[in-house]
Amino acid sequence: MPSRVNPAIAKIKSKEWEKKGKLTAEEKERRKELENKESSQVGPLVLAFLLFVVVGSALVQIFNNARSGYIE
Repeated sequence: MPSRVNPAIAKIKSKEWEKKGKLTAEEKERRKELENKESSQVGPLVLAFLLFVVVGSALVQIFNNARSGYIE
């Protein structure tokens, strides 16, 4: 059977939660800067390599299917 929560305790914990949830403008800015620094970005060379591999493998498969006479 579920136990009832004391309303006074729930109110106190709710206020504590609100205090923890509020961030100052400086903290928000600091977190944004950290997120921007930590986010991994794919460079143009890596992107070109991935595109080359994907398109190249698709073309090889198309040529192999055309050579063997297989039409899907």
